Amino acid sequence: MLSRQLINKRRNLYQTLDKVLGALKALAYVESRKLQQQAPLLGNISSHMQRAVQRLQPAVVTQSPKHPALLIAIGSERGFCGDLNSRILAELEQLAQPDTLIVCVGEKLRSRAEQRDMLFLNGANSSEDIEQVIDAIVSELLQLPATVLTNSFLLYNSELKQRIDCLSLLPDARESAEALMYVPAPQLLQQLLPLYLFALLNSVLSDALLAENKQRLDHLESAVNHLDESMNTLNNSANRLRQATIIEGIEASLLAGEGVGEELPDVAFKQP
Repeated sequence: MLSRQLINKRRNLYQTLDKVLGALKALAYVESRKLQQQAPLLGNISSHMQRAVQRLQPAVVTQSPKHPALLIAIGSERGFCGDLNSRILAELEQLAQPDTLIVCVGEKLRSRAEQRDMLFLNGANSSEDIEQVIDAIVSELLQLPATVLTNSFLLYNSELKQRIDCLSLLPDARESAEALMYVPAPQLLQQLLPLYLFALLNSVLSDALLAENKQRLDHLESAVNHLDESMNTLNNSANRLRQATIIEGIEASLLAGEGVGEELPDVAFKQP
């Protein structure tokens, strides 16, 4: 049986952990609510930008190689999100070829990735960090040849689709009526491309962060339930220890009383 001192130490530890987990749950809930409100607007902007890029792209863009030239895998920067990063890596291993360029976003994804030729970027801790992550990704993308960009994919956990999604970075070209433009289509596409990448990555990273925080909420809820069970077990041990101490005290008192009774001499009381 655990000692009273050890029980008190564990109880203090469990109480501290309960406060920490509660704070993490509150943060994940706030982030989820914020991202849920932003998701429709970001999705609409990304869709409009995608349609514009589709109209400006030449038809040769649809002729993609058999395997991805670039994969951008978006994991988590923080932990307590279950098997999210492991599932991303499992999909990454299936899609990537030996000559595929790989960009891993997120410290926790980096810590689980195997030692191979990858570019690692920091992920987003919160929605306020998304713009910084986008800048880092876009700065790397704009240095790549156009042939790589036309066959690049984003691999991430989508809350909207409820699965690990592999999204083409650039949409396929779409035939449409020739628009009235003051600049040639290739030049306009070159000017529009950074804005499109920003809109797309903003939508994708927000969707991925929303899925991450919802999974984190589920994971933390399980951790809190497990902690409550451990606390109940500890309280039961404390109660049993207290009962054993009381019983030992009663037994000691009874034994002491029996000992005193044996030492008392027999006294004969006379009637007055």
